[in-house]
Amino acid sequence: MKAGYKNPYCRMISILMTVILVAMLTRVNTYAESSSYSIEVNITENVVTVFENGQPVKAMTCSSGSASPHSGTYRTSAKYRWLTLVGNVYGQYCTRITGHILFHSVPYTSYGNASSLEYWEYDKLGTSASLGCIRLSVEDAKWIYDNCALSTSVTFVTSGSLPLGKPSTYKIADAPEGFREWDPTDPDGNNPWRLGRESSVFQAEYYANRYEELKNAYGYDAKQLMVHWVTHGIPESRQASSEFDLTYYKENNADLRNRYGDDNYSYVYHYIEHGKAEGRRGYQVDPAYYRQCEAFVTRLYMTCLGREPEAEGLENWTNILAYRESSGAAVAKGFVFSREYQLKGVSDDEYVEMLYQVFLDRASDAKGKADWLEVLQIGVSREYIFRGFACSPEYTELCSSYGILRGDIELTQERDQNPALTAYINRMYREVLGRDGEETGLNDWCRAILKKQATPEQAAESILMSREFTDKDLDDEEYVKVLYRAFMGREYDQAGLDAWVNALEEGAEREAVLHQFASSPEFAGIQAAFGI
Repeated sequence: MKAGYKNPYCRMISILMTVILVAMLTRVNTYAESSSYSIEVNITENVVTVFENGQPVKAMTCSSGSASPHSGTYRTSAKYRWLTLVGNVYGQYCTRITGHILFHSVPYTSYGNASSLEYWEYDKLGTSASLGCIRLSVEDAKWIYDNCALSTSVTFVTSGSLPLGKPSTYKIADAPEGFREWDPTDPDGNNPWRLGRESSVFQAEYYANRYEELKNAYGYDAKQLMVHWVTHGIPESRQASSEFDLTYYKENNADLRNRYGDDNYSYVYHYIEHGKAEGRRGYQVDPAYYRQCEAFVTRLYMTCLGREPEAEGLENWTNILAYRESSGAAVAKGFVFSREYQLKGVSDDEYVEMLYQVFLDRASDAKGKADWLEVLQIGVSREYIFRGFACSPEYTELCSSYGILRGDIELTQERDQNPALTAYINRMYREVLGRDGEETGLNDWCRAILKKQATPEQAAESILMSREFTDKDLDDEEYVKVLYRAFMGREYDQAGLDAWVNALEEGAEREAVLHQFASSPEFAGIQAAFGI
């Protein structure tokens, strides 16, 4: 053979080996992904069951086909956001199981177009209808695509139990044009079925209870009820939510009637996308309930502000309650922390007395009032005390008597998150600086400790090393006396005082002495008493 001669077969073999090596490496990388999930496909029942660490966690209704495997376990090997399928159709969220068998959505007639669903095939979910792949709703196909790593095991069976049963499916062939071409479960923001996911306009239980024939037909099956509402309920102006009455919305918005005419769907979309934000009311409150809310608000004016309500304020607060835009606790907070009440400059004693009247509907008792005042003294905000009254059983009952939801109040200040910690910080302010901690300081130190950016010991030492304290310019003896009170929780003993003062006079650094006190068993006991 001549030098430099290259056998074409050798070159072919070399290329082939390279391809095989790349494929092997790709396979290794593919199967390197791990998953705690495994999947079982029952092709007789057309149900997919997902297991996590051997326990069933999710069931999906599917469509299998004549070419679907009847047995065997396979491992997923590839994923495709969109994929061309047999028959010039396309699938979303495809996961390859083996060969040409995949999990995928019901087919579409246009690649990448989520509004081209073969709805007549969609209605076959739960039956054998595919050529062999496992068809799923978009929601379920996407769940596998997003959550089950490649190399997830998929086992095919023809019998056996369904540990989570067989979920119901949507039937959408009768839905209006523009709806039926979409999978109702598709999370795409342009999906018109999103109407049925808006609780402000559709509540399945409400819809079933309001229309007896629907409850008899579908029970409380949310999927079937939603399809009925979109397909028939909206055109018939049926009310499917306690918060939205289509007939009322049309009648009370002339500008929308000029724009939409008899297009009921447009009114529903408008309320969801614009109406609520614009402050438009979606339904008519029962007059008797409105009067109850009005009486509730009038009572707040009298007990909190000590006056009769003005017309505009009464109407605004009543509407907020009557249309369930806020709770009894939140509305009461609007009064208690209003500028009008804050300008009264009431004392803590007067503040607590007012809370008794507003929330418990009675005058204070001596012990109860003293307890609340003591809580205020540890450094929490007035809002913390407010929440204690607003979430009381007495106020819950009071709201209920007016037909109003009490609700809750979120405490946002760090000093209100752990009262014991706040009391600890405030004690250091008092013992070291001779005053109560200011709001900013208490919140800053509580935040730092709660977020583990500082320890309780570091907070105590920092307060003692603050400029405010050093500006006191105490001599060594007075300095040590402060350390005793702050870190020992007692007055000094003479021998101990003399020893520490002598150490300082002989050159010991104040910071080193401070650290000794902060590390003492006595100070550890003080912290333990505060639960920190």
